[in-house]
Amino acid sequence: MKKSILFIFALIATISLYSCSKPKTGEEPANIDNIIENERDQTDTLDDEAIASDNDEIEDKDSADQNDTIIPREEPAKLTLMLEGMTEEVDASLYHSPLGYQIVYDNERFELTSLENGKDTYNVTNPDPEKYPDVYFKISRPDVSSLALDEYDNNQESITTLDGDKVAYIGQVTIGTYTARHFKFITGHDWDSIIRNYYIINSDDSDTIKYIIESQYFVEAEEGYGARISAMLETFK
Repeated sequence: MKKSILFIFALIATISLYSCSKPKTGEEPANIDNIIENERDQTDTLDDEAIASDNDEIEDKDSADQNDTIIPREEPAKLTLMLEGMTEEVDASLYHSPLGYQIVYDNERFELTSLENGKDTYNVTNPDPEKYPDVYFKISRPDVSSLALDEYDNNQESITTLDGDKVAYIGQVTIGTYTARHFKFITGHDWDSIIRNYYIINSDDSDTIKYIIESQYFVEAEEGYGARISAMLETFK
């Protein structure tokens, strides 16, 4: 009798235990392979989202770099001049050009015109163009300069302008933080004879032309405007 009662209790306990471990209707028994696969899928999804996020950041950075152009702006500055043996300091502007350079220029006497085709022109207002030659200096890329440079190399002793003028090589000079090849053209020795200078600046460690600077004044203005232009070009960098 006791054995029968013990057997019945054991049978009830077994049925109860089976009922607790049996999956609910519609559920599959737990499988370790399924658990691992689900965790792997979740990890892959997170990795894909992280990679996509990183790629978006890279694309945004590349886009920013491609659109990272220099915005032209001016700041108040001082320009030191040497005129007739006397040192003079004048109010000026520090100009940051979209062409990638900066320069301090005398904004009281020179008016800046920045063109979209890659040329900055600093002009002096001419009170009488029929009497006085223009006074200016220009900073440009080689493809928009007034020189014929299709076959130019760094050993040429002269260059030709687009107007057909032959300009002689003078030597190497320092323009701001650069070394430049200096070419000079003089139309004569009268008071109003034009003097024109060209400075060819190469890229660092390269024969590729980076900038061309052209300046013009006339014989009588050489000690005045010629000296001012030289002082401004010393600040070029």
